[in-house]
Amino acid sequence: MLTNIKITQIKTAETYPIRQVILRPGRSLSTCYFAGDEEKYTFHFGAFDSQILVGICSIYKKAPLSQTGSQYWQIRGMAVLSHYQGKNVGTKLLNHAMQFIITAYEKKPAFWCNARIAAVNLYLRSGFQIIDEQFEIPDVGPHYLMIKTNLSPPDALLPE
Repeated sequence: MLTNIKITQIKTAETYPIRQVILRPGRSLSTCYFAGDEEKYTFHFGAFDSQILVGICSIYKKAPLSQTGSQYWQIRGMAVLSHYQGKNVGTKLLNHAMQFIITAYEKKPAFWCNARIAAVNLYLRSGFQIIDEQFEIPDVGPHYLMIKTNLSPPDALLPE
């Protein structure tokens, strides 16, 4: 585990290099822009080791297709450089993003994501549940829809 990782809010464009390397390898940088990236209630966070960006997480005010309600926030574009994976960077990013929403916008939010197979355990450890069968996102790969609900501070997040 790395103890010197700092999480801060970043600009959309700062997410693109890591999105490209981890989430869109071999594809152009233009594929790294996601619909909703510039919306008022979209926030991007970066994990820094010293001054080097090593992980990213974006969160959008958006309900999954199978749900309704204004309390939903989508975790998307979660990525950590490969040599930082398995060192708690993803958990720190996820917790920071969720705590930001709980503190600033939504006292009892529901978080959801389309989790890649490789990331399912990260989300399970953070209290998310798989709520549907595996599905394929074209040109990206297999995913599971996962949701975390019934949060209430201060016990909403797991320790890092």
